[in-house]
Amino acid sequence: GATDPTLPKRCGKGVYLACFGDDAQASAAAMYGSKAFGKRCALVTDSARDYTRSLAGYFRQAFQREGGSVVLQLDRRDSNAVREIAALQDRADAFDFVYLASGPDELSTLLGLLRRALPGKPILGGDGLDCSGVMQSGDAPSDRVFFTTHAWFGEGASAEALEFAKAYTAAFGTPPANAFAALGYDAVMLVQVAARRAGGAKNPDPARLSNAIGEIRNWRGVTGEFNFTDGPVPRKDVWVIEVSQGQRRLAKRMPAPPP
Repeated sequence: GATDPTLPKRCGKGVYLACFGDDAQASAAAMYGSKAFGKRCALVTDSARDYTRSLAGYFRQAFQREGGSVVLQLDRRDSNAVREIAALQDRADAFDFVYLASGPDELSTLLGLLRRALPGKPILGGDGLDCSGVMQSGDAPSDRVFFTTHAWFGEGASAEALEFAKAYTAAFGTPPANAFAALGYDAVMLVQVAARRAGGAKNPDPARLSNAIGEIRNWRGVTGEFNFTDGPVPRKDVWVIEVSQGQRRLAKRMPAPPP
């Protein structure tokens, strides 16, 4: 639930996010999908997760604002889901792409089902697809699969992300597998920055530490620039990544949405 933008309100004062909210990544996906693929979408959701339910809802709202239409919706947890996904091939002309609100569990299997039914149709999802499972669609390398996430480390990455990837590789012998290592790093660094401003990193006063986090402005982390000017959920750029023939590449960097 880390990307749920309602968490600070639900949990109370003193809760801050180091990530953009699901509303932001859904908005970026809706804008990208409507321009790159078309105005008609099939929505595949997962009713078993708060994350996927809320992400699907935010996407639907944002896609409609972009002039798009969700022409059909399927739930992967439905008892007839496999059959309903297979039947999408008979309705492929009715939509331009699939928006997949999914977590990482059984992602490769789910992508395989979708790809068999829809061989050439783009599949776009959220940061739940930023995992190893996105690389394979069943038995085949993934192709024309896109997802939004918090950071990118390849060609076109920010200087901060490239430096982080270099240091991470030196420390662990392998590049970062996805954006979440960088997001965790930024979360810790935000606390350190705030602790220094609150009177020292050792045993800072909780109230002063909380206020110091909220006063952070224009701090550049690995996953973007942090400003808590408008509240506890930062507005940050969203990275759209494409998986083509089993390889990741940058599709587009979407600017942070306005407040």
